[in-house]
Amino acid sequence: MSEISPAQSPAATDADPDGSDEKVRKQLQRMLVGAALSSSSTRIRLFEYIVEETLAGRHDRLRGDVIAFEVFQRGNDFDPQIDPVVRIEARRLRKEIDTYYLGDGRDDPVVISVPKGAYVAEFSFQDMPTPAPSNDSGITKHSRPSDRNIALLWLAVFAALILGAAAIPAIMGLRLSELPSANSPRQLAVPPGLAIAPFQIRGSSEDDLYFAQGISDQLVNDLQPFDTVRVFALPANRAQLTDGDLATLRTDHQIDYVLSGSYRSPEEGASGRLVVQLLQTDGKVVWSRSDNLTRTASDFLAVQDRIASGIATEIGQTYGVVWGQMRRVILDRPLPSEGTFGCLLLAHAYRRSLEPDLRHRALECLRTATDREPSNAEGWAMFALVTRDQAVMEAEGGGSRDELLERALAAAQHAVALDPQNILALQAHASLLHTMGQYDAAEATMRSALVLNPNDPESLHQLGWRLAVRGELEKGTEFIRQAIARSIDPPGRYYNLLAVSALMAGRYDEMLAPAAISASANSVVGLALSAIANDRAADGSPEIVIEAIKKLKTTGTPMAKAPRDYLQSHGVNQEIADTIVSGMIDAGWSPD
Repeated sequence: MSEISPAQSPAATDADPDGSDEKVRKQLQRMLVGAALSSSSTRIRLFEYIVEETLAGRHDRLRGDVIAFEVFQRGNDFDPQIDPVVRIEARRLRKEIDTYYLGDGRDDPVVISVPKGAYVAEFSFQDMPTPAPSNDSGITKHSRPSDRNIALLWLAVFAALILGAAAIPAIMGLRLSELPSANSPRQLAVPPGLAIAPFQIRGSSEDDLYFAQGISDQLVNDLQPFDTVRVFALPANRAQLTDGDLATLRTDHQIDYVLSGSYRSPEEGASGRLVVQLLQTDGKVVWSRSDNLTRTASDFLAVQDRIASGIATEIGQTYGVVWGQMRRVILDRPLPSEGTFGCLLLAHAYRRSLEPDLRHRALECLRTATDREPSNAEGWAMFALVTRDQAVMEAEGGGSRDELLERALAAAQHAVALDPQNILALQAHASLLHTMGQYDAAEATMRSALVLNPNDPESLHQLGWRLAVRGELEKGTEFIRQAIARSIDPPGRYYNLLAVSALMAGRYDEMLAPAAISASANSVVGLALSAIANDRAADGSPEIVIEAIKKLKTTGTPMAKAPRDYLQSHGVNQEIADTIVSGMIDAGWSPD
């Protein structure tokens, strides 16, 4: 197979002596009629525009502002910071292209890609292989993935291009073994593959058919912004999967989970019913959900979108269904050696529990991972977040607080440079900007992350937290409540600011529940808030006050020794910090 970069492409010349341009155009048309690329007319126009302008050598027209005008009909007042349509649609297009080449286009003679960091297409050519026979399940079997397919899979998951530098794909070991089980732990090399099966209907109405299919189609789009899974769409004839089909998906296509659903039409004025389940490809049901739905002609699409968004969020979020399965595996194992993905699971488990020992394990793993895979944006982003925690949560870290924060900021900035649309990278950068006092920049960065995925609970929480600790409690806690509402299993730290909001309003009984949840998750701020709530609330417990203060002091953290400094180092404004410290003193805390 020969690789052709944009600068070297025959398209850059006036002639096409070897017919390469024609081969690319034929491949483009083949892809445009495929199911993987037919979900959006504007995305089709974007793909055609990028390919044709690349073939014509007009790379100066492959800029975000020009594309916004030519493809998306934006005006001269287009601002990519306010309207990121080009970035979002390009990201979705890349994933659809990768899905196509991992399925129907696996053996196509021409590979078209649009690497991250630019909007210029790249083309590669290979000889046509001998067609592989089909198995009894009706799913085409393929031989071991080629280097080209492995590279494409990597692009679909963790591809990272260093802006301004040569494009060097960071390719890890991508073979996925059996799914997690007590006897055969999964190789934690890349995010799990998730296939969306076309939803079935229990009825004869054409509207019901469109409604059910629309939900499954929308799920593919809504799950794409979550980097926790690799998303694939199954063809229309694969709505019902046999055990053999599931085995083939697992062994030949490296797919770990299948999401399927059925919709029962409304009868005699009753609501319709949607049932969705998530299967491991070993046949085990790991999650299910049912909804009674009432729809009218006027809200047909709105109900589709609402249901698809809710399902996607439950499955794809960091603390959702799929990663909950994976975390239970990683915490029972020694330090992962398969690559950055395993370290990310470990670090997310730490960020849920905030346990110091787990923080140290995660840091050790991430240091190794970023050395081994220096182009992985998520690895650098998580290293930044955990290093920041080390700086602000440990009295004696692996260096001075300022040194650790500078190290963390550099890692976060590098993550964003590698992938400006990576949500974890934006979260890490916002966290460091906030910690270092750049509050407006931190808020703007978090808002840009929410534009990329409005359903991500962690982004909702982080934006709400930043607003609340700066004094905008009402606005901030509204975002936090949304984060909790959209979380299937929210971390305890999500509840801190709900308790703070009640404290500032003098509603001490209202503090009890969120403070208890946070304290039970080992949050040092949660322990302080639990002590205050139980000291002041009519239904408070003196025993809990004593136990919370005692447990806080045993942590030896800056929050236990100098809480005002600790809170202000997190950007908490003076009024909130003073109120918390005053409450701690009333509850029996005193500096050692």
